[in-house]
Amino acid sequence: MTVFDLLARNAAKFPDQEALCCEGRRQTWQLLHGRALRLAGALAGRGIRKGDKVAIFLENCDQFVEIYFALAGLGAVGVPLNYRLTGNELSSILQNSESQALFYGARYRDTVQAVRSDLPLLGLCIEVGPSGGPYEEFLAGGKGSPAVTVREDDPNLILYTSGTTGRPKGAVLSHANSIWNALNMVVECGFRHEDRCIIVPPLYHSAALNCWFLAHAFMGAASVVETSFQPAALLRRLTEETITNLFLVPAMYNFLLQQASTTEYDFSGVRIIATGASVMPVALKEGVRRLFPSAGIIDVYGLTEAGPGVTILKPADAFRKAGSVGKALVTVEVRLVDGSGRDVPCGGVGEIIVRGPTVMQEYYNLPEATRDALKDGWLYSGDLARTDEEGFLYLVDRKKDMVNSGGENVYPAEIEAVLAAHPGIMEVAVIGVPDPRWGEAVCAVVVPRSGESLTVAGVLEFTTGKLAGFKKPRRVVFTDVLPRNPSGKVLKTVLREKYGAEEATQLVQRV
Repeated sequence: MTVFDLLARNAAKFPDQEALCCEGRRQTWQLLHGRALRLAGALAGRGIRKGDKVAIFLENCDQFVEIYFALAGLGAVGVPLNYRLTGNELSSILQNSESQALFYGARYRDTVQAVRSDLPLLGLCIEVGPSGGPYEEFLAGGKGSPAVTVREDDPNLILYTSGTTGRPKGAVLSHANSIWNALNMVVECGFRHEDRCIIVPPLYHSAALNCWFLAHAFMGAASVVETSFQPAALLRRLTEETITNLFLVPAMYNFLLQQASTTEYDFSGVRIIATGASVMPVALKEGVRRLFPSAGIIDVYGLTEAGPGVTILKPADAFRKAGSVGKALVTVEVRLVDGSGRDVPCGGVGEIIVRGPTVMQEYYNLPEATRDALKDGWLYSGDLARTDEEGFLYLVDRKKDMVNSGGENVYPAEIEAVLAAHPGIMEVAVIGVPDPRWGEAVCAVVVPRSGESLTVAGVLEFTTGKLAGFKKPRRVVFTDVLPRNPSGKVLKTVLREKYGAEEATQLVQRV
């Protein structure tokens, strides 16, 4: 099965059932299938062929979904892009991906026009306005999709990594990678045909596109697409659209709870609450359970290169195994290995490596990076973890985020978990910063809760008896917000640049 086969199957089985809703525009599976076919035909008429790269520079919208399916039917390769990219960043990725066509939002017209002359391969640019605009005219000119043989091992997407540790790399996912990932989520989460999911995180990210949208599409379930994250509007939409399944990153749930505290809502119809990008603190998870009393809470760990789903913590273990990301998804294998590739024992810290039908084919145009990541059929994630005696996985940290202070390895995630339990702390990120005595010092960047007056001494006192002396922060910084990428992960590279620089030392309160 290919991604377009899935759409064609739904159009045949459920022609009159709702497939998609965005800003009041509703499409059945039959209508969505027909529009995707016409769009594929229009692209073919402009010279786009199987294997060509087509970039999507859009916020969440129904046109994004139409383009996604049209490219799959044509055998072209979709390149979903972060709509927050600057002109230079956009140009770099379009060059790396060798994109020959681009769909872009009207609000990004100036950004696109500023770089188009630098991109000789980019022959076709189509603007998507609030109600379609030139996009609708282009689609209307399609005369049906040409006959193209697309195999499940053909490339489907090039998804650029979040870039938390450096320049984004394009992970090439085949149709089989995407379909198997969707099937994993259906089996493990128990999605149903009658479900109604809502899509809030950006569709250009693998979690929203492959783990959430495509998995629900696999079951013929309806998806409601939100163009942006607006907590008050989202709370209303959950009831107005009778949503059953919700996926947000922890930071979004935090904002949602703050908004929900001012109004009474009945969310008894919500049955699945899912989260990812980072481990949800227990206090936040308890708040989510109170807001959605009928829902099971699911934690998913993954990475773009793995499709992205790797492990899942199911509702039965949500609180019993707090802090865990669960066990491997049904078709995925996970091992923890040391620097020599040997398996580490239970309780030991090792790098997560992944094998299965969801793992990417390569990093596009980056053979050396591909060789570093894919070894003997295993994907090396760069994430460190440990397992308990029942086989549940606990993330320790990114290898690149580990702090070496005075010769001791310190894992920031462990310290963050302790500080996140402080009643006055809303969010915290721990980084290593240069230190003349210790090489690196542990620095805690803290976002206080609204109305709280935290002190360095108070934060440090909270760690007494909870952390060994060498793990305690030696520096504490208070800030209003943590920098994040669009998938919700904290950008520790930004924090290290800000607080590790010599000129910023006066902003750090030394202990």
